[in-house]
Amino acid sequence: ITITLALLLFIMIQAAILGDNRTTTAPVPATAKPDQQPAPTVYSMNQDVPSGDVVWKVTKVRDRGNALRASESRYPSIAKIKTTSGKFIEVYITLENRGTDLASITTPNLIDSQNREYTDISFQVMEWLPEDKGIYLLQNLNPNLPKDFVVMFEVPADASGLVLKVGVFHPQLIRLDLQ
Repeated sequence: ITITLALLLFIMIQAAILGDNRTTTAPVPATAKPDQQPAPTVYSMNQDVPSGDVVWKVTKVRDRGNALRASESRYPSIAKIKTTSGKFIEVYITLENRGTDLASITTPNLIDSQNREYTDISFQVMEWLPEDKGIYLLQNLNPNLPKDFVVMFEVPADASGLVLKVGVFHPQLIRLDLQ
């Protein structure tokens, strides 16, 4: 009898979830166009860029070329040169959580003029970044304490028109001026 009750309960739950498979919404006419999103605002460097409670500010960008030399690392006596067929882009960021609760942040992505998107490689090149300045996945940011970060990207040699995409739930774009 317990198996019968369990089977009956299962069928009732399935019926409630799936319904009777009849569609109650009107079909969309072929001429209807999907809602178009407005073009996102593209901010400039050294400008406060809000994304939820977190404010991002890109303060400096450097094209590091196609080689990170051992002599430029934090450990010049043991580091080895790191090269790429593209180029390394180093981005300096100041973040501030202007809310009242702890905020989680993630690393930004870089997008070029061909709409190619790149993730950061900071973990792979941390010896060339200032100590304790890396942004890590879902890192916590305390309220009202600005913090400086540096992230590194590897992009193709022809990458240009770079913008940084910051924020997860409220993504924003920041135009980068290479130095």
